[in-house]
Amino acid sequence: CKAYFIINASLITSEFYIDYGEQETVLNIDSLLNNIKIKGSKSNKEYLNSYKKQINPFDHSMDNWYQDYWQLLSKHNQRLPVNIEDSMQKISNSIIYKSDSVTLYYIKRHPASYVAFWELYQKIYNYGYRPIFDKSFDLLDRKLKSSFSGISIKKLLEGGKKTQIGCKFPFFQCVDSSGLIINKFELKQFTLIDFWFSFCSPCINQFNNLKEIYAEYNSKGFEILSISVDKKENKMNWEDVLNKYQLKWPQYLDEDQKQSSKLAINMFPTNFLLDRNGRIIAKNLVPSQLAYFLNKHL
Repeated sequence: CKAYFIINASLITSEFYIDYGEQETVLNIDSLLNNIKIKGSKSNKEYLNSYKKQINPFDHSMDNWYQDYWQLLSKHNQRLPVNIEDSMQKISNSIIYKSDSVTLYYIKRHPASYVAFWELYQKIYNYGYRPIFDKSFDLLDRKLKSSFSGISIKKLLEGGKKTQIGCKFPFFQCVDSSGLIINKFELKQFTLIDFWFSFCSPCINQFNNLKEIYAEYNSKGFEILSISVDKKENKMNWEDVLNKYQLKWPQYLDEDQKQSSKLAINMFPTNFLLDRNGRIIAKNLVPSQLAYFLNKHL
């Protein structure tokens, strides 16, 4: 399995692989983050000497992208102009596609690789469904695909396909902020389904912008349906956040992420823009992109 050490409850080391059986882990106290040696693990040797060397350039490119993005956000008071946001997303999508392609071709050359299998699983679980993952999964060795984790990957892929642009959003049972079970949701000409949770800073940072957008476009045919995935023990914090920010649109709870996880929604915030028929027409719009779209179509 893939693992890492947590030291003093906060310091997280670099990731590594351990195999079944006895292995020895050596940590250098002067460089705990990156200097970990695993003796006796064939998987970790493959990960370091083969897969990671191929994927590292794109990881570094993504790290640089994030640095540039945060600098731009700071420069523009946390709200990028649409043209800059679109340009940055195109760059990000290009890096992600190249990274996914590396994983695809690695699996093609090493279909029985335990490392390739877990790297694919991690991508799907952390970032959700992308069509290229179907091809990668199909190339895996039959034994890996039929394993417990392989079956889990297949379920994530099947669930993720249901939330692609052009599909009708697969609504599921939720609880509203007053505790009532909800099975039906009222849609307007355009409805934003926003997934978040109460300890998610990027989610909460969008609230003020969303409140401005809602105030301007709600009467013109726009609605927001927020679905929190807070755990049962954090329900009170969810309620506190709602009270603090006084959000005017409907609030729902998918407690413990029981339903949304089946749709491979594991990254937050995640949102889907629907038409009046519930069909997905856009995904993961930032507020500036959403405002631009609504200004153009309402």
